[in-house]
Amino acid sequence: MNTSHQNKVIVGRFGAAHGVCGEIKVHSFTEQKAAILDYRPWFIYQGKKWQEIPVCSNRISGKDILASIHGCQDRDIVKRYTNCDIYVTRDQLPELDEGDVYWADLEGLNVLTVEGQRLGTIGSMLETGANDVMVINGEVEHLVPYLDHVVIKVDLKAQQMIVDWDPKY
Repeated sequence: MNTSHQNKVIVGRFGAAHGVCGEIKVHSFTEQKAAILDYRPWFIYQGKKWQEIPVCSNRISGKDILASIHGCQDRDIVKRYTNCDIYVTRDQLPELDEGDVYWADLEGLNVLTVEGQRLGTIGSMLETGANDVMVINGEVEHLVPYLDHVVIKVDLKAQQMIVDWDPKY
């Protein structure tokens, strides 16, 4: 499959094999955890190439999301997908309201304070319950809350974010 990485958005990660019949746990990164099941096809990036993952069935079991992958009838076969990120094509995602962004679009942005000091780039996002937190990698790591009064401006075209944040934190 020769599809650009920019066309894909990470929506989850495969976890451990489940049971003996080839099911695998799915860790969803979508806002509503079960929403990952609405997207098809799934892709992984492995061995420097994209691979479509043919999910033949899925189910929710307690707190777990489980998937069965075509051709993986036992746990030893399905284990090769453990810890692989799950991607979907961007055109599958719903349109966002004005001012909203997907986390995947924030990762890699350069972050500057309102005074113009560079903090670093957004390496990842954390969901903490109270609010989302940006992990900014620079000379030091900064954990900055993603709140309206902290995030002043997001400019995806310029790949830049302005924050009202003291670099000493």
